[in-house]
Amino acid sequence: MLEAYKRAARIYAANRKKHVLNERVTEHWIKGSRDFWFAKDVSSCDGIGTEYMRYVHEDMALYRLFDHVAFAEALGVWHENAKPLELPVNIHGVDRKTMYFSINGEEGEFCYELKGGIVKKQEYPLYDQYEATSPDFRYSVYTDEGNIFCRDNSAGKTTQLTTDGSDLQPYACRYQMISEKLISKEPRILPLGLKWSPDSKRFLTYRTDTRGISRLHLIQSDPLSKTPAPVEVSYPYSMPADAEILTAHVYLVDVESKHFRPVLLDGQPLTLFSQAMFDAKNDQLKWTGDGKTAYLVRYDRYFKKAQAVLIDMEACTARIAAEQVYETFGFTEYFGFASQEIFNDPGLLYLPESEELIWLLERDECASLFLIDAADGRIKRDLTPGPYTARRMRHYNKNTRTLYFTASGRESGIDPYYQLLYAVNLDSGQLTRISEQTAEHIPRFSPDGGYFIDTYSTVQAVPETFVCRPDGTPITKVAEADVSRLVEKGYIEPEPFRVLARDGVTPIYGIMVKPFGFDPNKKYPVVDYIYGGSQRINTPKAFQFHEVFDMDPMGGLQSLAQLGFIGIIVDGLATPLRTKSIHDMAYGKPEECCGIEDHVCALRQLAEQYSWVDLDRVGIWGSSGGGYATVRAMLQFPDFFKVGVSLSGDHDQAKYHTHWGDRWVGPYSEVAYHNQANRNFARNLEGRLLLIHGDMDDNVHPSATIQLAAALIHEDKDFDMLLYPNGSHFLDQYPYVTRRRWDFFVRHLLREEPPRNFSMEQVGNTV
Repeated sequence: MLEAYKRAARIYAANRKKHVLNERVTEHWIKGSRDFWFAKDVSSCDGIGTEYMRYVHEDMALYRLFDHVAFAEALGVWHENAKPLELPVNIHGVDRKTMYFSINGEEGEFCYELKGGIVKKQEYPLYDQYEATSPDFRYSVYTDEGNIFCRDNSAGKTTQLTTDGSDLQPYACRYQMISEKLISKEPRILPLGLKWSPDSKRFLTYRTDTRGISRLHLIQSDPLSKTPAPVEVSYPYSMPADAEILTAHVYLVDVESKHFRPVLLDGQPLTLFSQAMFDAKNDQLKWTGDGKTAYLVRYDRYFKKAQAVLIDMEACTARIAAEQVYETFGFTEYFGFASQEIFNDPGLLYLPESEELIWLLERDECASLFLIDAADGRIKRDLTPGPYTARRMRHYNKNTRTLYFTASGRESGIDPYYQLLYAVNLDSGQLTRISEQTAEHIPRFSPDGGYFIDTYSTVQAVPETFVCRPDGTPITKVAEADVSRLVEKGYIEPEPFRVLARDGVTPIYGIMVKPFGFDPNKKYPVVDYIYGGSQRINTPKAFQFHEVFDMDPMGGLQSLAQLGFIGIIVDGLATPLRTKSIHDMAYGKPEECCGIEDHVCALRQLAEQYSWVDLDRVGIWGSSGGGYATVRAMLQFPDFFKVGVSLSGDHDQAKYHTHWGDRWVGPYSEVAYHNQANRNFARNLEGRLLLIHGDMDDNVHPSATIQLAAALIHEDKDFDMLLYPNGSHFLDQYPYVTRRRWDFFVRHLLREEPPRNFSMEQVGNTV
């Protein structure tokens, strides 16, 4: 097994070190032009380097953003031995003439003329991650001890805008995981909770009040400071049974007059629940181009009522322009790792010139885009009548009244999850398909709508990125992913499959990764990588290999294949992006867990098709909602799932975030929440189970796993458990946890003995 472990470790390390060139192309619009720049991966004598490229739309061509050799020389004052393809910088922003960046190991922000010159240090940073700078760069806003400060960058003068903020009642504060501050040397920096107007005259922000919110506590038994005593931390955390949950009141700030006014709705402060809270970078709140109106989607606590809210800047008032009520839950803001595009936006567009809204709603079986009269909330037209799923608005051309959007499930004979680009005229309703390739498309329009950047791929076709005209005609090829390094490490191409759900009628879709050295005359154990949350699907639709947020989109199946396992991912019923009735199967029954019964059906059908699938050796693993689903699968189908590894499992939704249980289960009661709690069915465990949780997990508190362990002990059940010191919610980032997962499957499913004390990092350092 030692050689198999070395192969698996090389794939694992490749997932965390760049091995696929140009897997993702991230464009950055150049201020004051129609162009964009991006970082392009290139091969170099030292491995993989970076070229910074500029697309010039006037020429419809790509050029280097700057002279890399000259820039490397200019950096010499600040950083010796800078290499042209390994520049020690992070570019923050680019305008027509100047580039703004930070230098590794140096404080502050620097600038450089794109045509050449010297590197200069800025007096004030324009792209500080701790600040929110106005679009014209004149003002920068930051917070200190819960209060808001505004710096005039032209005069160098700072003004304190609020004085009543505090740790318990902060302004512009996004939720920050407390664990990051305690266990990360470089904690992630969250954008401020405010949004500038396009004219840089105002910004909207909010103030949260955590005084009445329940608090959870963690004990850091191994402090990084190495102090003798453990460190206790507490943090606000609302749960479904709580009467008080986190909300925010919205304020409008005029930076010149320093007026700080509450936004009123029907004479009361405009209140937001967590889903509508915005920040400087997300699209939860949007402004019209003239800066006179802002708008957002607000749900009630239980996500049964969605409201399109318009905020008038002059009157500092809000009004509800339209409303949608759901019997179960509203859900159109999909997010997940199946596509290269992780987060969706709220699906609302306000058209001030015609006093209309375009809103993504689930009024019928499929999510659809509706044209709505913003004056009275009346629906004027269903722009995307099904049966297919509208996904995301991409661009609106007000001159032609044409909306560009992506949708899935419209074309027959292809994967119903693939996003394709379409255009629809608001007046005639005429629909045009723009995407030609059968693949997952991620189109991004230029600010003026004159062209779009399209990246498309499948799990078997590497990403290609083009600049296209609005009608879809390609203009310039930007990049194509190179997977040659990955193939050298033993990458095995996933194979999509289609089977039927438990009803014997509904098609469901998944992927399979065959084991290393596959021999169809042998039988192989199977590992099902599962996720149990109702907010996303789990099966990749685009080509994705590298980790996202410390997680492998493929669930580590490539490494498991090197060890001798078949790996599968499949999405059953009770998941989004198909129909409302399919998704509603999860309501009040989180134990549905993306259709565990459908996973069983899928594996049985695969075994009927392929003699090499061994149904006597089926394992399952997942993290977070997948950790919950892993245990639920073993308790619900104890004769089928023989081995399971559960990471960071939220084993009782009553103990998890209120926005989760409120949405998927409904108002709290002991009866409503009884069947979903894994501990109530601990007596059913028959297989081999490994529970792993981080002791500093402030997303799913460690008590979720500890209480399940107590129930298993009460039932005299054998199981294994690992409490990972200084472990956050995202345990998959720790090599030791991954190796222990491999060991568990190898020992109990492959029925071989793993190499003792195998060092993942020792092998990974050679990759």
